[in-house]
Amino acid sequence: MGSDSSGTDSEGENNAANGTAEPGRESGDDIEAFRLRQRWLDGAGLQPGASAEDVAQAQLAYIERLEKENARYVVQKWKDLKARLEQIEGHVQAWRRQESATKETAAADSTSTNGSTGSREPLGMSAAAPGG
Repeated sequence: MGSDSSGTDSEGENNAANGTAEPGRESGDDIEAFRLRQRWLDGAGLQPGASAEDVAQAQLAYIERLEKENARYVVQKWKDLKARLEQIEGHVQAWRRQESATKETAAADSTSTNGSTGSREPLGMSAAAPGG
């Protein structure tokens, strides 16, 4: 194929795109992709010349394993979050009880019986006429 003004040809670009670029013409991304694929094949117990069916089966097994791991992770995170929510709800309930008790105490204190007249008046108020 012919070269364009950048010095690359369309065949070389296609080869780089499908992972069959000539040595020395790969980009850093191509090399990293090749290494990742090789590690994946090694981890799956496959050789680079493995059949498409073998690769597909290994990929399916890998996906299923990831799904199981993900499901376990999600379930564990859900349990952790639920426990944390219950803990927070407990704190909120305790705070509400404390607030309620404080308000009841304040209300009881403000309407205590005034000992001098026997009437129920807010503390600090006397039975005498205002401006006294």
